[in-house]
Amino acid sequence: MKKFIGRLLCFLTLFGLVYFLTAEYIYISYNYLSKQFSFSHVLDRIGRSEQIIHSDTLYIGDSVAEQLFSFYQNKNSLTINGSVLMSGQYILLKNVLKHNKIKHIYLIISPTSLGQDFSDPRVFNNFVKPFYTIKYQSNISPLVYNALNTQPLSHLFILSGFKFLPISDLKFFEGKHLPKKLLSEINEEYLNKIIALAKKENISLHLVATPAPDIYQNLYDTLELAINPNHVLLKESMIEYKKSIRYLPIAAFRDSLHLSKESLSTNIEEYKKWIITQH
Repeated sequence: MKKFIGRLLCFLTLFGLVYFLTAEYIYISYNYLSKQFSFSHVLDRIGRSEQIIHSDTLYIGDSVAEQLFSFYQNKNSLTINGSVLMSGQYILLKNVLKHNKIKHIYLIISPTSLGQDFSDPRVFNNFVKPFYTIKYQSNISPLVYNALNTQPLSHLFILSGFKFLPISDLKFFEGKHLPKKLLSEINEEYLNKIIALAKKENISLHLVATPAPDIYQNLYDTLELAINPNHVLLKESMIEYKKSIRYLPIAAFRDSLHLSKESLSTNIEEYKKWIITQH
């Protein structure tokens, strides 16, 4: 009996180890499982970023950009919720450049999304689970590690098996009050990395804003003041970004961030034309 229990425990331990190391690959091999996982929409973007997109133009950005350049309607789009942070956008971009010759990148982002950081409760599900992997370790900066360290359990999720457990609400900086910034430190760091990468690869990068409510104009007029003076290229890009903001009446939005259905149904082509003609 003791031998049987011992063997059973060894088997279960071995099975658990194999599962936690290979679950990610099991997911990739059996795509029909994708909708079982709460971060499957991010995995969809990662999957496309590792394929040939048959275009020299790439659209990346947040959920407002998704309203205009839908991932599901545009094969050269990787638009996704802003809670993947610029760190997630950077990893997606690096993936794309490994498989494609890109000439133009449109990074389309709402001014609101620029301030997102690890205090957003969706970051665990949309950034940590899909992007905090052994594969992407070289893209994880000390700033990201510092945030992860505020929730030690998050480090377990570098193992694939933990990612597919029904846990999606780990909170970072819990109990601490973080001042809201127009541009978060992590987004500033990775925006700077994106600009440097585009310059290195001789790619035309268009940092463009989605439409914004006119009641926030005075606030967004100070965007470039939030940037580290050492990030010269980012500061220059942010000045152009600020010029690209198209201010609309609050009635054009459903929640002060996303455009309303009525606004999209009548003006979507006009909004898209505005974005692609900037710079």
